Amino acid sequence: MPPPARPSAKPSDLDQIVAETAARVADSTIVALQSMFSESFVRGVIEREAKIAVQAAFLAEAERARIGTSAPSPQPEPSKAVQQPVSRPTAYRINGAMKELGVGRTKLYELIASGALPARKRDGVTYIRAVDLEAYADGQPIMGGAQ
Repeated sequence: MPPPARPSAKPSDLDQIVAETAARVADSTIVALQSMFSESFVRGVIEREAKIAVQAAFLAEAERARIGTSAPSPQPEPSKAVQQPVSRPTAYRINGAMKELGVGRTKLYELIASGALPARKRDGVTYIRAVDLEAYADGQPIMGGAQ
């Protein structure tokens, strides 16, 4: 895919390019994954990864312009372009997930049972990945009627 970045683009233009690229990647991939996950979950994951990749390209271009080199540096993998802060867990137990979403235990288990929120179990401990919590929250309607 040719790079959509223009060095003289305004920040709002760059945001638009990132959003359009993420939507294009999501649309082309979502059909293959619909049988396994909900569309909103798949779309959220794909759009986040695409945004990370495009933003990494913009940052690399800005860095090259800052140091005055013209040779492109190797592109990082999308999932490694931005690392999570140390204080942020990668997964939550039930109590932590309840706190993150602001719901009670019964509602959280209803979301898990309905498939709206993927959960995993290891050694008898149920946990939910942070990316799954974010994807669920991102799929909720925006309050105030804003679209």
